[in-house]
Amino acid sequence: MSRISVLSGQVFGKVDWVTADGHEIGMFLKTSDREANRCVIGGPEVKRMVANNIVQKGMMVTAHGEFHARSFQRRDDNTNVGELVCTAQKIVAEAPREGRLRGAIYANMKGVVMYWDATTMQLKTFFNYTEPGMPKQVTVSVHMRNWIAGMDPGGQQRFKESIRAGREFVTSALLEVSCYRSVKDGVYVPSLMLLPTDFKLQG
Repeated sequence: MSRISVLSGQVFGKVDWVTADGHEIGMFLKTSDREANRCVIGGPEVKRMVANNIVQKGMMVTAHGEFHARSFQRRDDNTNVGELVCTAQKIVAEAPREGRLRGAIYANMKGVVMYWDATTMQLKTFFNYTEPGMPKQVTVSVHMRNWIAGMDPGGQQRFKESIRAGREFVTSALLEVSCYRSVKDGVYVPSLMLLPTDFKLQG
């Protein structure tokens, strides 16, 4: 059975910037009461649509594709923030709209539990990359407390007895992005926080 981790999904929001080379578009997605999430959309489909003026700043965009994340240093105050990166397989562009609509980020993930904290009801897994231009590591935290609270007492007990490091899982979730400084080597690691709307242990 494959142990490959996969993270993909959909983003929706207003295009806030287009890079000078036309390779990426970006948006600030306000998905909750927290600070807006930085989201960058790239890939061949973005290049094609920007080159043909199909996508421009101010337009509404829905993009589907593979997700990862990276750390970004702001020029104004040199603080480090995380940004979600979507390598888009499909993009739908709509005309600009008045006002600011609330953005959306939906994620689908297949992964392996690498760490489980029974006190905070949070599991963690990690994506490690070797490809040029990709981050060395992305941390993914799945916050399970609300999901578990929706179960009956028997279901909660069975779930807590079943979940452990090494178990595979699939989940659909809302997503937010941040970053943290690694205590071990001092580098900034992008971090994705998932709030599941569906979650299943496998095997």
